[in-house]
Amino acid sequence: MKGRNKNNSFLVGVLYQPSSNENEKRDWLEHFDLLLSQIFLKWNGIIILTGDYNIDLLSERNESTQRYKEILQAYELHQHITKPTRKSKTLIDHITSNIQSSVVSKDVLFTDEISDHDTPYVIFNIKKPKFETRYKWIRNEKEFNIKSYISDFEKLPLSIIYSMDDPEDQIHLLNTLIVSCINEHAPLRRITIDE
Repeated sequence: MKGRNKNNSFLVGVLYQPSSNENEKRDWLEHFDLLLSQIFLKWNGIIILTGDYNIDLLSERNESTQRYKEILQAYELHQHITKPTRKSKTLIDHITSNIQSSVVSKDVLFTDEISDHDTPYVIFNIKKPKFETRYKWIRNEKEFNIKSYISDFEKLPLSIIYSMDDPEDQIHLLNTLIVSCINEHAPLRRITIDE
């Protein structure tokens, strides 16, 4: 959404995750993580995301809930709604942003006559300070040594992947091994974005 200038434009996203299956949620979360990484490479302004995620934030033991929270934390996004948004006392309708300090009011409106979901809302004061420092994450490749990386990569215990029966678990483990090796040799670092 365009404001009068670049300092008061913002990006709004509406998302829907339809499944209650944990494996399908895990796949959706990987796509969500990838989408956010692409957005953060191209956009350095205000971001507001909302929608029916079908990920219950009141269920702490749930794997998809934990993964979702990790993704939000990695991109410095804050979930603003804390009350149940459904008659079943679950919090599956989310509103997240990167402007936590700009929240003026938030709540959930009861809408029994319309849906089994209630309506969460957040009111933001999105007046952006003129010279707010912005950051993004990049790989630190200054001391990257390709020979050392290849040597460590060759030592990865890739054969343990075949000890798992579920292909989804195999892919998850493969990704974990590769990313840990990449992080070892080219760690992420936060840099300031000049406006």
